[in-house]
Amino acid sequence: MHRQNVKNEFENIITNAVDLLKSVAENVEHMRETNLSNDDCLEFAYNAASLRWEICDESEFKSGDLSDNVYATLQTTVPAMLEARRKEDKGNDLWRVFNRTQEALIRGGVPVQGLNNENCCAVCNHVTPVKRKARPINALHSQVKINRELWDMADEACA
Repeated sequence: MHRQNVKNEFENIITNAVDLLKSVAENVEHMRETNLSNDDCLEFAYNAASLRWEICDESEFKSGDLSDNVYATLQTTVPAMLEARRKEDKGNDLWRVFNRTQEALIRGGVPVQGLNNENCCAVCNHVTPVKRKARPINALHSQVKINRELWDMADEACA
């Protein structure tokens, strides 16, 4: 009796996994068939960047109102997330846009800005922006969280 229960449970696990893979494959195919305009690509990249960073306009760094944090900028980070690192990633279908933004979020390498903790001069209280490249995300739970949120964004975009 026990062996039969284990066998049935194993068969259920396999069946559910196969159904899930079919569903994922269908979603990927639908994403490949969904072409985005340039504005839609920028909006997707903007929303993707907001999963990891606060987003600001580069002019906000002059105001001195930003906290000591890492920021994605509309002018540099968001467009850089859409750049294809491989020829296979070129194109504006949702699947390719998803992959490019996912790689930028997880592997980093895109330009971001932070703030220098020291004042820019003795006269004013402004801190200076520091441009750098985003670091990769190495923590598995953070990768899973961002991947899940990004997948949900892409799934919603092709609905």
